[in-house]
Amino acid sequence: MLILLISIFILMMVISPTIALTATLNGAKLFFFNVFPALFMFSVLCNLIVSLGGIELYSKLFGGLLCKPLRLPRKCATAVIISILCGYPLGTKYSGDLYRNGDINFSTFKRLVIIASTPSPIFVIGSVGVLMLNNVTLGYILLISSYISAFILSFILKIDKSRNTININKTNRESLPFSKCFLNSVEQSISTVLMVGGFIIFFNVLCTFLNDLVFSKLPFSFVGGILAGILEMTNGCKIISTSAISMQIIIPIIAFFLTFGGLSILSQCYSFIYDLKINFLYFVKYKFLFGLINSAVAFVVFNLFSYITACTF
Repeated sequence: MLILLISIFILMMVISPTIALTATLNGAKLFFFNVFPALFMFSVLCNLIVSLGGIELYSKLFGGLLCKPLRLPRKCATAVIISILCGYPLGTKYSGDLYRNGDINFSTFKRLVIIASTPSPIFVIGSVGVLMLNNVTLGYILLISSYISAFILSFILKIDKSRNTININKTNRESLPFSKCFLNSVEQSISTVLMVGGFIIFFNVLCTFLNDLVFSKLPFSFVGGILAGILEMTNGCKIISTSAISMQIIIPIIAFFLTFGGLSILSQCYSFIYDLKINFLYFVKYKFLFGLINSAVAFVVFNLFSYITACTF
């Protein structure tokens, strides 16, 4: 079945090469002009922090404040902070690195990889709030809701005490000169960011064809937006934000997309942890649950904010 679908996709590209090339170029532009500048710099700096002993430092400074409420060990502070500042897929990547280096056990890793996969604040506030919804306040509501949802999810994700042993050999970190740390950070970041770029371009082409053939033909635009968002979050948010439906419905749907991520984001995140024996369906299941929780929280926060604003003014 999968081979048949791939063959159909190839046939569509052969029949409509102009659409395929245009979508590829648009995906490349989206990546190089919007994603690459921020993601590359964040990735280099985060790699440097880890290389220079940031895990131990952040554990001492922020471990109690950030990790204890989430029922996580102090050493998870680095991944949690990166998730808050940069969002996915970097939060997922560094969760995997903590387990890979022997800093956390598998039980903790399974919980952390879901909790530390919140959306980027720059994307939520800037791209969604300002550009799509034309309201920066809505961007902040969506961002705050995602953090509240991560906190709620931390109590749903069970701690598996039978997997409390670290089953990867702990890496002894050598004290390297700054120049070597910097070189390694740049090399790793290029690999990380280019992988993300590949997913963005591929799913942009796929979404373009599906939008032309399926989504745009549906009777209600928000139905096409939901289907598009399940596949690729950004396109889904764009379509939903312009739909002729109440903001009370738009906000929860976009909130779901932001934390679920769509198949594109799920693939990006999983590409950094697939070698760690974590089941893809487990990841999808709890990201879907994350999306449902965030949708409910965003609905409550939005209506509460609207009520307070109405009473005040």
